[in-house]
Amino acid sequence: FFVYHNISLFIIRNNMINALNDFYQDMQHFYKSNQDDFTSWSQKIITSPQEVVEISRYFHNNIAKKIYDLNYRINHDPLTGLRTYMTLRDDLVKYQNHVIAVINISNFREINSFYGLELADRILASVASILKNYFKGENYLLYRVAGDDFAILWVNYTDKSIFVKKLDDFLEYLGRKEILIDGYTYINLTATIGIAFSYDSAKYSMVNALMALHHAKEYKNPIVIYNKHLPTLSVLKNNIQYTEIIYYALKNQDIIPFYQRIEAIQDSLIQKETKHKYEALMRIKDKDNHIVPPSLFLEIAKRSNAYLKLSKLNSSFMSPE
Repeated sequence: FFVYHNISLFIIRNNMINALNDFYQDMQHFYKSNQDDFTSWSQKIITSPQEVVEISRYFHNNIAKKIYDLNYRINHDPLTGLRTYMTLRDDLVKYQNHVIAVINISNFREINSFYGLELADRILASVASILKNYFKGENYLLYRVAGDDFAILWVNYTDKSIFVKKLDDFLEYLGRKEILIDGYTYINLTATIGIAFSYDSAKYSMVNALMALHHAKEYKNPIVIYNKHLPTLSVLKNNIQYTEIIYYALKNQDIIPFYQRIEAIQDSLIQKETKHKYEALMRIKDKDNHIVPPSLFLEIAKRSNAYLKLSKLNSSFMSPE
């Protein structure tokens, strides 16, 4: 969802920019083709410097301001006023020497379900205010990445340990804050943080921070700093590898049904039946024609739409005894 959400925002932003560029090009072309008429028209209508001032004021109040407001809305989250993920992408390129932290509000899905969307939005706005108050100055840039994920970018950072300590103190500070969500209800929040430094990879520091965050949530750690030896990375790599194998098997219909005979227990009803019963199992083949056991791919398939497709295809290949 996060990836598709960001792609959608990127497309919307590009469409707006392209539309503005097209409008600008059309206006330029129209002006050039009618330049003489414009000059004659302006000389007849604009008769004093005051009129030039009024026209300039009109442009500022009615056109330039709208363009500015549109650009602000593209680059700032309307709920929190923080910078957006699209702005963060540009800033990661702009500030090569940086450290980034991604903050996720713990159990926010449950909070959203319990209190509803309107109050959940108030909570996110309160978290943004807390971030703004805590991370003042010192080249800290704040973003709302998506949903309940926030990011802090420290540009031209000086000391790794200072940032980690500040984030550690922030978690304690956030936990002490009582957030009023309606006229009488206060709640306390906790969060999880993933950190990445540009010296690991300036280009992929955001991705690295998200991996560190994933590891922190998986292993119940409040703060995790990215490094290439995180166990989460090998798990993700394994999941990607077997996801590719699953979809290769689906595409080529390399699903193999296996049958395991159900042995009768003494004095059971099964023993009295004339036909034997079998348990239907499943195997798949990879690109090298190796048979892959279910222990390696089944759980991964269950976390996607592939499991249903595999089961359906496996059933279609079954033949009666």
